[in-house]
Amino acid sequence: MALSNIRFRDPGSEFYAGFHMLPWYGVYLFITLMLFVYLQKKLHLKWYLILSVVAMGGVIGFAIKEPYSIVKRDVDRYEEFSTNYGRFYVNGEVINILSDSNDKVFVDDWDTLVFWQSGLDSSYKYAMYFPVMSNVPKFASERDEMFANNPPEFYYTDCGQSEYKNPLPISVLSRYVNLYFDGEPTCLYILKTKASSISSDKWDRVKEFGFYLPKEN
Repeated sequence: MALSNIRFRDPGSEFYAGFHMLPWYGVYLFITLMLFVYLQKKLHLKWYLILSVVAMGGVIGFAIKEPYSIVKRDVDRYEEFSTNYGRFYVNGEVINILSDSNDKVFVDDWDTLVFWQSGLDSSYKYAMYFPVMSNVPKFASERDEMFANNPPEFYYTDCGQSEYKNPLPISVLSRYVNLYFDGEPTCLYILKTKASSISSDKWDRVKEFGFYLPKEN
């Protein structure tokens, strides 16, 4: 039970974070099956085993019965994809369009699917950088060293999850420019030297996603 507690969710959390509870369900099923085997071998209570199986089947049947279950829910796949993966796809695709094969990208926080969609390697020594790593001097200092000596051409973080508006280190912030979307700055940044070398054709392509550079840049 202690090991399963490493992934938890607060009561009432959104449905799409429910997969964090899978370890708990796994432990529950494992202990329940162990109990069944024990009773069958030690006490020879076959009737109890059969009754328990029937009871569990009834609970499962009730769980998938409408209107309580999502199994029969009418799902709009496009809406589901946009809600859960839209930002990974769009930001990753914009990076993919604007980048060259030898460019690098760095993604802060949890949105590591951007690596996959962009098709670029990470500029960070340890590939991914999660929020908890900022509390470990070794990982935090490596991040600072990366920006100082080997800054990535592209940087992305989810502003909605970030506690700070300018997630880039102050020392390198002036070297980057962030793209705009619908008149608002995003947290997708490009090195200014890289941005100036990108062809107009590529910029026209990313405009189809609603992204652009402000005119002063």
